[in-house]
Amino acid sequence: MEIRQRKDRKKDEEDTDGADTDGPSTYANVGEDDVKKAEKKPRKIVTRAIFGFVMIGVFLVVLNAGHIFLCMIIMLLQALVFRELVTVRYIAAQEKSIPLFRSTQWLWFSVAIFYTYGDFLRDFCLSHQCPPRLEYLTSWVPLASMLLYSAVFCVSILSLKRGLYRYQVSVLTWTVVILCICILQAKYVGHNIFNGLFWFFFPCSLVICNDTMAYFCGMFFGRKFIKAPFLKLSPNKTWEGFIGAGLLTCIFGFFFSGYLACFPWLICPVSDIHLVPEPLDCSPHYVFKMQQLQMPIAVRELFPYASFFKITAMPIQGHAISIALFVSVVAPFGGFLASAIKRAYKIKDFDSIIPGHGGFMDRLDCQFITALFTWVYFNTFIRPKLMAIENILATISSLELEEQIDLYRNLGKHISSLGVKV
Repeated sequence: MEIRQRKDRKKDEEDTDGADTDGPSTYANVGEDDVKKAEKKPRKIVTRAIFGFVMIGVFLVVLNAGHIFLCMIIMLLQALVFRELVTVRYIAAQEKSIPLFRSTQWLWFSVAIFYTYGDFLRDFCLSHQCPPRLEYLTSWVPLASMLLYSAVFCVSILSLKRGLYRYQVSVLTWTVVILCICILQAKYVGHNIFNGLFWFFFPCSLVICNDTMAYFCGMFFGRKFIKAPFLKLSPNKTWEGFIGAGLLTCIFGFFFSGYLACFPWLICPVSDIHLVPEPLDCSPHYVFKMQQLQMPIAVRELFPYASFFKITAMPIQGHAISIALFVSVVAPFGGFLASAIKRAYKIKDFDSIIPGHGGFMDRLDCQFITALFTWVYFNTFIRPKLMAIENILATISSLELEEQIDLYRNLGKHISSLGVKV
């Protein structure tokens, strides 16, 4: 029993994902297998780099395809990630005669996707002027979502089979967990895209930068300054890789955000829904305008000499550092969760569809929580506090005709009281 536990412990300590490796091997004994791994390592790096650039190229093409098409691609990626996570449990349950095993899981996914993007369209139509037919259809999203949820809930309960209750409940729990991972965390990705492609593209680029820098910083400097292990869950992770990647990601975010602010296609929000992309033109938000920045008032009161620290830059570059810090400190834990899942089910990668990178979950594990944080950060620090004219007009258009007439009469009286002639 003790020998078996020791073998399991050693297997858990082995690195199961190339992206999880940012430091030298923890094993001192170098055998024949270690020599073979060392010979294959340059080949793996080249393969990983080639397909990394291919993915970046595809990503840039999709970015220029338009906001609606980009949302469709995100939905497809969510479906692929869901499939990979479902397959983890499905392999272990192939011999179990569970009715509607996969069907119920995909029904739950369909309901979650319908509500997520239907609710996004509903919010968009409430704050913008949408076609009347689309506005009418989106008004039924909450009721339709509730009816679909109720139907899938009943089907899930009716599919329970005597003798398999415990296992089926665990499967249902697992389904809810993976829906939280790939749907709930990315619920507001549509909002990020329509608020301006910058709020989608820039956080994604930070995650890619942090992941890449962690790999190379760990490879060249791992365990040369700090011998203590970084995380038992990922024994090949190093403090040098984590800290070095954080510093380089902040530097990259500061300069790259200023570069992206020069492109209207990225910084302009969308006010209409078009299947075919159209050029965007807008007055840039103040965070994308060059100005003289200084330390916050609270900092200047505590440290008087901080008032002399001034820099000419865009406010978005300061916000970029805050987002980069989150990406460097918190987002990697999405990757640690993915590593834990792979170790729990003893698999190397979620899939082998992307050579050198594994599956889609291996590449998107840190992106989901970053998308959620971006939406929260945007609404807290960036979003205008006052309603724009288009938001007011969209709200007025949703009123009944008599209510609109009454509003205009009251508005006319208010304008007359100001002595303004219209």
